[in-house]
Amino acid sequence: FGKVRQGMGEAVAFSKAMAEVGTISEGVAGNIEHFSDAVLDLSTAFGQSELKTAKALYQTISAGITDTTEAMTLVGEASRLAVGGFADINVVVDFLTGVLNAYGKEVSEVAHLNDVFFETVRLGKTTIPEMAKQMGAVMPIAASLGVTIEELSAMLATLTLGNIETSLATTYMRQALVAIIQPTEEAKTLMNEMGLRFDQATIEAEGFVGILHRMKDAFGEDIAALQKFFPNVRSFIPVLSLAGNQFEKFLE
Repeated sequence: FGKVRQGMGEAVAFSKAMAEVGTISEGVAGNIEHFSDAVLDLSTAFGQSELKTAKALYQTISAGITDTTEAMTLVGEASRLAVGGFADINVVVDFLTGVLNAYGKEVSEVAHLNDVFFETVRLGKTTIPEMAKQMGAVMPIAASLGVTIEELSAMLATLTLGNIETSLATTYMRQALVAIIQPTEEAKTLMNEMGLRFDQATIEAEGFVGILHRMKDAFGEDIAALQKFFPNVRSFIPVLSLAGNQFEKFLE
C-alpha cells in the first residue's frame, strides 16, 4: 500500500510539474498530454527521474528556448550528457543553455557541444559536473573575444591534465584573457617595441592558438620577458603552460 501511495504521489508531482511548464509555454499548455508522454519517454530512455525531466523542460523554456520542439531536443541532449557524465540533469540544462546564450549558438548544435564536452573529460582531468559549475566564470569573456568553445574546452583539458584543478584552471584562463584585452602599460610598450598584437582582432582572426604561436615565436624560452605581458601569476600560469611544454598537447 505504501508503494502505491508513493507512486500516486510521484504521479501527482509530475502532473503538477507539467502544468507549471504549461504556464510558460502555450505550445505545451495546448497539448499537455503529448508533451507529458514525451517527457515520460525521455525519462524512461535515460533512466532519469520523471519529475526532474519535467523540471528540466521548464528550465529550458525559461532560459529562452521557447520553441517546444527545440526545447525537447535540448532536454534530450541534456539527458544524454547528464547520464554519460554522471551529472544532475538540471545542472546540465543550465550549463548547455548558458553555452548557447554566451556563444549565440543554435539548439541544433547541442549534440556537437555534448561531444566536445565528453572529449574534454576524456582528454583532461575534469568532470561534467565540474565543467558545468566552473566554466560560467570564463565563457562570457571567451565568447566576446572570439575564443571558440572548442578552444576553450581544449585549454581546460590541457591545464587539468597538468594537475590544475578545474576551478583554478577556469580562473587562470579568465585572467589570461583579461590580460590580453587589458594589457598593462609595460606590456603595451613591449608589444609596440616587438611589433606584436595580442588583441581581440587577432584572436578572432587566428584563434587563441594563434596568440600562443606568436608568443612562442617572439619569446622562445625567455620566460622573464613573457611574464612582463602577464604580471599577474593567475594569468601567467596558463600562458606559460599552454605556450610552453603543453603546447603540442593543446594543439592535439
